[in-house]
Amino acid sequence: MANDTDYTLLVPTRSNHFNTCFYCGCIAATHDYAPPLQYLEFYLATREASEFLQVPACNA
Repeated sequence: MANDTDYTLLVPTRSNHFNTCFYCGCIAATHDYAPPLQYLEFYLATREASEFLQVPACNA
């Protein structure tokens, strides 16, 4: 399976977005992967255009 080095950490450009969830704006507690890790092999095998990002996410 993939490790964290395959994905680039999404870094906010505005200070009010630091440590906030990418999806809902709450306080981020972890990271999510876009596209999801379960589809990583598909994207690599088919060479589909995609940015592999780690996005901040809350637990919800």
